[in-house]
Amino acid sequence: MALKVAGAVASFLSMASAAVAAYLWYKSTTVKITPQSRPDGTGNPDMIVDGCLFVESAKQQSAWNKRAAIAATAAAFFQACGMLFQAI
Repeated sequence: MALKVAGAVASFLSMASAAVAAYLWYKSTTVKITPQSRPDGTGNPDMIVDGCLFVESAKQQSAWNKRAAIAATAAAFFQACGMLFQAI
């Protein structure tokens, strides 16, 4: 009985982590740093593409992608745990 509950909890955590990962990856696609919102003192050249600072935007997208990858890893881990608990 306890393993069934643990499997259900792991499946729920997997689903929640996957939803968080999806949101974070969506957020990474919408990040844009405009010249007006640029933090001072970054030292990067001003390469403007479509009205946004390319290098600064890429740095922010990379940070959001990293967060999403961590959430996706958690989703895969919890899914594996859920499958293991159901098999026992």
